[in-house]
Amino acid sequence: MREILEDYRFAIAEEVADGLSEAGGKGAATLRDLFNTYFEELKIPQNERSQRRRCREFVSAKLAEGGVDLKILFPGIVCIKPISAAGKCTKAGSEPNAARCQTDCPHFVALPSRKAPVREIIEWLTSELMDPAVHRNILLPSWYRAQLIDQVKIFADIHRECLADQRIRCALGPAVEQLGVPVGR
Repeated sequence: MREILEDYRFAIAEEVADGLSEAGGKGAATLRDLFNTYFEELKIPQNERSQRRRCREFVSAKLAEGGVDLKILFPGIVCIKPISAAGKCTKAGSEPNAARCQTDCPHFVALPSRKAPVREIIEWLTSELMDPAVHRNILLPSWYRAQLIDQVKIFADIHRECLADQRIRCALGPAVEQLGVPVGR
C-alpha cells in the first residue's frame, strides 16, 4: 500500500511539475519560486535542456518527497496548503475542504489541463450576463460577475485575452476594473 501511495504521490508531483510553467493561481507562483530557488541553489545553467533534465530532480526532491504538500481537489486543481496552516478553506490542522476552495487562495494551483474548462465557464458566464432574463433577478448579475472575475484571473494568458474581449468587458460593465492587470506568465 505504501508503494502505491508513493507512486501516486510521484505521479501527482510529476503532473504539477510538467505543467508548472503554464499553471495558474497564487499557489503556482509559490511553486515556481520554489522551483527557481532550487535551480539557483544547484547553480543549474539556464538552458532548456538542463532545465528539463533537472525538472525530474526537482519533482523527486521537493514535490514527491513531501517538501510541498500536494492535494488534488478536482481534476486539474491542486492545493499546496500544509495541514499545519490555516487557509480560506479550513482551520489549521485539518485537510482542506474542497467545497470552500477559492481561486484567490495563496495555496490554489490550476494546472494547464484546466484551461479549456475555465474558458467554457467564462463563455457560459458571459452569455448569462448578456441574457435580459438574468438582469430581472437582482442577485444573479452580481453573482455571475463575481464568478466571471474569479475565473478570468486564474490564468494570466486567459486574463489578457479576456481584457481584450469586448463581450466580456461589456458583460462586466463597471466591474471590469476589478480585473486589474494580469500577473505572471
